[in-house]
Parts: sequence; C-alpha cells; structure tokens
Amino acid sequence: MTINLKHLQDFFKSPNSEKIIINHINDEIDFFYYELFSYFSKQNNLKISKNNVVKDKTSINLFFSESIYIAETNNKNEIEKLIDGNNKYIIFCNYKNFKIFNKKINHINAYNFQEDLKNFISKILKINCDNLLNFLYDYPYLVISEIDKYYINGDNYKAPSIQTGQINHILEIRKKITTTKDDIYKLYENIKKEASIKKFNFLVY
Repeated sequence: MTINLKHLQDFFKSPNSEKIIINHINDEIDFFYYELFSYFSKQNNLKISKNNVVKDKTSINLFFSESIYIAETNNKNEIEKLIDGNNKYIIFCNYKNFKIFNKKINHINAYNFQEDLKNFISKILKINCDNLLNFLYDYPYLVISEIDKYYINGDNYKAPSIQTGQINHILEIRKKITTTKDDIYKLYENIKKEASIKKFNFLVY
C-alpha cells in the first residue's frame, strides 16, 4: 500500500482533529482524490463537507469528529488557521504551500496518483483488471463509476471509448453528481447524461 493511502486510512480512522494536505495538480486528479475521500468516509461512517470559507472554529468534540471538511486555498495564512483549528480538514493547495506544510502535517502527494490508483484497486478493492486500470490512468475522475461498472460486468468489463471533446463534459457531470447526491431526481438525470455520453446502456451500466 502506498504512503498516501496509509495516510488517508489513518486520517479517516483517527478520532482526533487531524489535518491532511494535498497538492493541487488539475481537476481530473483532484476529483480522483475526492472519490477516495468519499469511499473512506463511507467506510468510517463520516460526513464530508466542502468548506472554502476559513473560520476559526473553537468547538471541540471530545469523542469523535462526525464531519470532515475539505478546503481549497493557496493562502498561507488561511492554511495555518485551518491547521491550528479544532476540526478535521483536508486541505488542497498549490505545490508551493504544499512544500511548506508537508513537513508539519500528514500529506498526500498527488503526483503519485497513479500508484495510489493502482493500489486502491488492487490492494484495497482486490480487483485485478488491467483494462480497468489502464483506462483510469487516463480518466482518474471516473474511478467510482467504472468500478461500479466492473462489479456489474466482472470479467466482461470493457473500457468506454471517450472522444476528446467529451472529456470536460463528463468531468462537469461528475462534479454535479457529487454535489446533487441528496437530490435523487437530479442525481438520476446526471447519471443518465454521463451514461449517454460514454455510450453505455444505462440499464446495464
């Protein structure tokens, strides 16, 4: 297992108000890690909330942190406030600030995302499918939807054919799926749009 995944597992299992920092590379890789955060939060019955407004929160939960917050900021002072606060935070920042703070708190180096992807699929999910893995190296933000498709199709899994012009559209839909999970109708509509773009049969998908 990679050190990144080990840090993530420890972070989500810990009852303490820890922080973890990750360097932003691009939206596609960021979204891959968002999907990992969602997976580990479900495994540990935790809620994830995205919060880009840095606040000095002083409430202390002596037993367990029910929420984990995600912040995206390149402001050094804001990062310091988050680190000094009492809540569990995942902090996305630029590489400059990542290099400053990764010696102080646990960190995820997103430049190693391919190794994280490989180990997540093979070591944690126990899936052995080169076709799936090779596809996700190019489209990491589709990790959860493609894994779901693999579970349905098993050894008959086939990677979708995606045209260049469809990539950004699918990524935007994936973002909407993440933000509309509490609205079943919108969630269903967005999943249908993604399935249509990727030329899947929705009922099989």
